[in-house]
Amino acid sequence: MEFIDHIVPVEDTTVLDVLDQALDDLLGHPANGRISVSVPSEHHAAYAEATTYLTRINSTGALRSDDFDLDYVLTRARLAPPGARLQALREGAVTLARDRRAGVADTLAVTSALTWLEAGISLGPRRFFLMDGEWYEAGSAYVDECRAAVAALGA
Repeated sequence: MEFIDHIVPVEDTTVLDVLDQALDDLLGHPANGRISVSVPSEHHAAYAEATTYLTRINSTGALRSDDFDLDYVLTRARLAPPGARLQALREGAVTLARDRRAGVADTLAVTSALTWLEAGISLGPRRFFLMDGEWYEAGSAYVDECRAAVAALGA
C-alpha cells in the first residue's frame, strides 16, 4: 500500500484547468480505451444492489439500461461542443435503482456522470488521473519506482 503515499489530490487551479481542458479534448474523440468505468467509491453498495441505471447527459431524456453504459456516456459527451463536454458530464446524472420501473422509492443513488469515469493524463513527466470526479497526481518517485520494477521483471 506504499503507492498511496505517492498519490495526492491536485489543488493547483492552473494545473486543474489544463487537466480539465485535456480531458474535454479527449472526450471529443471516439472511444479509444483511455477513459474507463470506475464505480464511484461511495456507491459500491448501491451498485451491487442496482438492477436499473438511468443516465441523463446533455438531454432531458434518460437512457434506461441494466448496467452503466460507458459508450452511451462518451457518445453523449462527444455531442457537446468543445469546451462544454466535461461540464455536460458534471451536470449529467446517473441514477441507480432497484426496479426497472424506477420510481422514487426505488432510487438507491444519484451521481454525477463524471464520477463514473477514470482517465489518465500526462503533462510532461507528471502523471495525473481522474477518479471519483477529482484529479490526483501520482508522484514522480512512485512512477519511477514502478518503471524500475517493470524493467527488472523483463531482465
